[in-house]
Parts: sequence; C-alpha cells; structure tokens
Amino acid sequence: MPGQRFGVGIVGVEPGRSWAARGHIPALRALSETFEIIGVANTSKASAEAAAAASGLPRAFASVAELVAAPEVDIVTVAVKVPPHLEIVTAAITAGKHVYCEWPLGNGLAEAEEMAALARARGGNRRGRNPGAYRSGDRVFEAPDRGRVCRRRAVDHAGCAGRRITRGWQHP
Repeated sequence: MPGQRFGVGIVGVEPGRSWAARGHIPALRALSETFEIIGVANTSKASAEAAAAASGLPRAFASVAELVAAPEVDIVTVAVKVPPHLEIVTAAITAGKHVYCEWPLGNGLAEAEEMAALARARGGNRRGRNPGAYRSGDRVFEAPDRGRVCRRRAVDHAGCAGRRITRGWQHP
C-alpha cells in the first residue's frame, strides 16, 4: 500500500477563523504524501464554494450527504459545532467512511455511546479527538518543578485501511 493517499472531506470550514481552516487544512497539506483534501461541505453550497475558493480546496459539496457519498472521500473530518455531530458522524459511518470528529464527540454521553456503538458495529477506525488522551501529559504540564510550558506536542498512532500511520504536530 505504499504511496496510497487517503481522500479527506472536511465538514465545516470558515476561512481564517475555524479550527478546520487554521488547523486541519495546514496539517493535512503538510502530510500531503498520505492525505489529499478532496473538498468541503458547509451549511450551504454557496458557503462551501466560498470556503473552497478562499482555502484553495478543489471541491465544494452541496451537502454532507453529497460529501459522504463521494467515492474519492475515504475520511470525513467533522469540524463543526457539537449539535450536528451525531447526524454527520452517523451519515459518514453508514456510508463506510473513516471519521475524525472534533471534541466533544457528542452532545452528552448518550450521543457519544450511540456513535461508538455504530462504529463498532460497522468496523474500521472511527476516532474522535479526546481530551482524555492528554491526561498523562496534563500531569506533566501541571508539575510545578518542570518550569513553564511553552508548547504541547500531540502524536497520534492510528490505522487506516490496514496501514499504521504515526504523525505528530505541535501547537504553540
């Protein structure tokens, strides 16, 4: 599988302001040997077109349904506010896509458990950014004898389509 690139569709890009625009897009571009940004879906086709044009993305989808149905999209990144997470993640998993969902995963434990159960039932790697994953790091950062924390680095180990991916980036 060397040389395979995974197509990423992003839900929720507001140029210059959103976490997708300021974090996801630059990170995915920096990892262009592994990931290709296919396009964006926003609340309307016009909004997606404006975001795609401003961010230099190749495609604007008319809806989340169109994005998750696109065969060239392997991974759906959910980078919108929490209320529509359940609907978007459910659509992506049902379409057989891998999912990266910004935290919190759902609007409460019940929604998060519902999405996790669907992901388990469908198989594959469905991941959400989880602040709990940083708990051990937080203990180090909070230790008074360590000095001032200037930067935090996150490294993620994941699998996608049977291939192990290890990537990291840091946020000042």
